[in-house]
Amino acid sequence: ATAAAATPQPTSPAENPGSDRISDEDRRRNFDEIVSLVLPTLAEEPLLYPAASPGRTAEQRRRNIELSIRNPGSVQYEAINWMAETDPTPPGQQTTTTLIIERYALSVVFFSLADEGWENNWSIRPNTPSCAWNDGLQNGVLCDSTGRVSSLELADSNLQGPIPAEIVLLRQLKVINMQRNRITAPIPETVQNMQQLAHLKLQFNDIDGPTLETRVCNSSSLPFLTEFAADCGAGGTATASMMAGSSSSAVACSCCTLCCSNAGCFNN
Repeated sequence: ATAAAATPQPTSPAENPGSDRISDEDRRRNFDEIVSLVLPTLAEEPLLYPAASPGRTAEQRRRNIELSIRNPGSVQYEAINWMAETDPTPPGQQTTTTLIIERYALSVVFFSLADEGWENNWSIRPNTPSCAWNDGLQNGVLCDSTGRVSSLELADSNLQGPIPAEIVLLRQLKVINMQRNRITAPIPETVQNMQQLAHLKLQFNDIDGPTLETRVCNSSSLPFLTEFAADCGAGGTATASMMAGSSSSAVACSCCTLCCSNAGCFNN
């Protein structure tokens, strides 16, 4: 039988003694290698990069996605470049394509929400396994017994901006706890494809629009979701008086198990 091909190993800074960063040539080679590893998965996820899809063949879609993630102005480029330049091969971690994709997704989440460091919990760390991106307790990135990311415990972490669509690439993610931050914009459409998600805590943020209802409550692809908290007030819709003085935006959420407002949180 033919032996399975090993996952290509990007060049590590450790191969350049006396240098904190690798050469430009090695960085470019690592960047290309990471792109080649993550691109097939990105192309297979239908809700990622929807603008690349209409009227396009599969190859055209793939090419457009690659152009997008190679755009130096994108957080996707920033994440891959960080991996290629400072963190190509974390020690003590088997570098499989699956783990590289998870590390890419976490890096995109980081650069989307807090590229100057997240308070209290964690920051992405070069040459450190993703499962160690936490405070050693129960805050930050937490993994299951197989080494897959299972929880993002990021409450009170000074998160700012939109949750990126790439969070869907964390296939074993069961818990998203991002309460009490400054997350904005609608939640990504890809959340409806996070089939393992059981706990989603987004209360006390600035998420706007009807997307909690359309992308979570109306989804048939979240069979394990048992806890869902958001800024929806009592009864699923916060009133103006309840939200007075609050930085949070009231949203409709008929499937929320906990609805919060400036007046507190209520079982829904």
